[in-house]
Amino acid sequence: MLFFRHICGTRGPATTPDEIEQNVAARMERQRVLQRDSGPTMWAILDEGVLTRPTGSEAVMAEQVEHLIALDEHPRINVRVLPYSSSVTTGLQGAFILASAPGMPDMVYLESITMSQITADSGPVREVKSRYEMLHNEALPRRASLQLIGEMAEKWTN
Repeated sequence: MLFFRHICGTRGPATTPDEIEQNVAARMERQRVLQRDSGPTMWAILDEGVLTRPTGSEAVMAEQVEHLIALDEHPRINVRVLPYSSSVTTGLQGAFILASAPGMPDMVYLESITMSQITADSGPVREVKSRYEMLHNEALPRRASLQLIGEMAEKWTN
């Protein structure tokens, strides 16, 4: 929760403590969907920089990388790291989420600093799928990703 509190608290100087707590609670609630018996399968690709660039204190970073390690124990969650050595920059333009469900059209959620968008338009969905494949192909395998995350956990806890 330290990480969420830090991120939610850096949205701007006018953010009140109550708004920070509401945002933290909303993020925590959204994460609970992953714990459901019938929850979604999630594949995440993280840029190596998110493991090494300090976001908040060392305690915040330690909590965050430990959380990533705990996620790896979940059978429907797969976390991969895109290493610094990769030349692929396609994911650096902003976060995105691809979503698909039986009987539903594939959708994509695109996020930037000032806005977000959800679309099922086949053109953008196809483009984001293609970019995801590029990232996935460059990312470290699951075991190597977990090893790197573990190394960062040691760095942030020492």
